[in-house]
Amino acid sequence: MQGHVIDLEQLVANYPTHRHDAQLWEWLGRTVATFGFLEEVLRKAVFALTGTRRYETDELAKDAYKSWLGTIERALTAELGSLIQMFDKSVRDHPDCHVDDFEELIEDLTKAKELRNLLCHASWQTPNDEGKALPFFVRKKDKLANQTVMDADYLQQVQRGTAELSGVVVSVVTSMGWQFPGSNGHGKPVW
Repeated sequence: MQGHVIDLEQLVANYPTHRHDAQLWEWLGRTVATFGFLEEVLRKAVFALTGTRRYETDELAKDAYKSWLGTIERALTAELGSLIQMFDKSVRDHPDCHVDDFEELIEDLTKAKELRNLLCHASWQTPNDEGKALPFFVRKKDKLANQTVMDADYLQQVQRGTAELSGVVVSVVTSMGWQFPGSNGHGKPVW
């Protein structure tokens, strides 16, 4: 049996992304960056919601403060799925936070997480005649491969939807009268 090696000097420019339109790669990058922004927004929302919660007694407030640093440290290093869970708990535990269609928001965030995992970890197959490509990704939990072909327009819609989800998360905090952490918007500063 004779072995072979790849002649790296003969690879085409931009291999293995050379078969796709540059616009697809631009929108993939913008979309992934927007998911990063969503993670940042969720971290700040957890900070604001856990930092503005009222307690019935000073003793309860002191106990909560002692564990608060750990909560913030976990939020700083958590991945998107864990951040969604922390946000969910923070909203539910906050006595002044009332969000219309909250279950739907958590469901939308969870769907976004699945799409983010696909887009960040897929191997993009050769585009079809319409310029659409299948990002190949098999989810661990159910062993199903992605069947959705995508193009730059699809990614642009995902990016916009993710940006809108970020805005909804910000509004959860600001609708209570708090300034969103890290912004110079309206409301009372959290810290």
